[in-house]
Amino acid sequence: MKHFARNFLTTTNMSNTSTAVQQQNTKPSVKALFERADVGKRFAEVLGKRAPQFVTSILQLAASDKVLANADPYTVYNAAMTAASLDLPVNKNLGFAWIIGYKNNSKGTTEAQFQLGYKGYIQLAQRTGQYAKINCVEVYANQFKGWNALTEELDADFSIDGTGNVVGYCAYFRLLNGYEKTVYWSSEKVKTHAGRFSKTFRFNDSTWKTDFDAMAKKTVLKNTLSTWGILSVELQNALKVDQAVIKNEEEVDYPDYQDANVLSKEEERMLAMIDAAESAEELYALAPNVMESMGDKYKAKLETFVEKAPVKEEKKGKAVKAEISFEYFKMKVDACKTYQEYQALLPDAKDDEKKDYLGRMMNEFVEREMDVEEGKQMVNINLFGNE
Repeated sequence: MKHFARNFLTTTNMSNTSTAVQQQNTKPSVKALFERADVGKRFAEVLGKRAPQFVTSILQLAASDKVLANADPYTVYNAAMTAASLDLPVNKNLGFAWIIGYKNNSKGTTEAQFQLGYKGYIQLAQRTGQYAKINCVEVYANQFKGWNALTEELDADFSIDGTGNVVGYCAYFRLLNGYEKTVYWSSEKVKTHAGRFSKTFRFNDSTWKTDFDAMAKKTVLKNTLSTWGILSVELQNALKVDQAVIKNEEEVDYPDYQDANVLSKEEERMLAMIDAAESAEELYALAPNVMESMGDKYKAKLETFVEKAPVKEEKKGKAVKAEISFEYFKMKVDACKTYQEYQALLPDAKDDEKKDYLGRMMNEFVEREMDVEEGKQMVNINLFGNE
């Protein structure tokens, strides 16, 4: 998803910083780019004496991350310059901001994505001089008692150390004028939100998997500030570039954004096949194609078959392949896109119902592939002989 925000970088101290370095036709490595004199000069203009240390931190980050090291170096530069303009360190351990290598499979490219951490949002909010208090914390099972969404009253005991599972996340702020806001999201609500809006949520190496609590707190705090908080120009611009690949002053690309209200056809098909599975064997066959976002659903369905009898064995000791249900077979047939895929299902068509359905669908496939306009004769295929 692209967002064109003309001049949003030129309205603050970020003026002319992200695109001041001229791009070359042949892209250098990240290391080579950041060692250029003009790049060092641009960072010195923003950070002063702290520039060499900041550039060194970027080079160390790229050296420790192969994906980032192979990313478009100019997107790394733009992300780094954005962090510098916001005066936020990009050390992963500090949690203020991150520069993350992102493989954009749809474009076949690797780019650098700028991300703010929840600590970065707190820092920028404090700089407005309008917040008396601001925080975002995990809520543990032993602390949580209840949440009234209407009155925004959270019944939780934060005087005790949290133990057990994290059941939710709470963001809170109080302005100098006395206005205050409390927002609570359950862990399930955070997961639903991430699954809806983040393509990388399902990936095992994403920040959602490696540091879920930090991403959850950032999500809740970001929503709280953007909806109810006082936003300085700096904070408004930070909201615009968060989770973005910054191309230039006019173009900001959000490759990780998705609206999963509309599931892909493949996701819909996989969910339907999980629902229709009638044995553990059918679910095991699906395992290689099960997406991370549907893992809980898959595991829950698999557990329903745990206590069922094991697969029977032949006298020779070889396991007999369990016969799949018609509904599951039907979905496999409906997913076929080539004649060879239909043929591969012939061994599973062990009863008349499956044979009839597979034969009918193969005939329809052949008919669709024939050039009707040229009047070619329709061919009826007898798949199973005279059984």
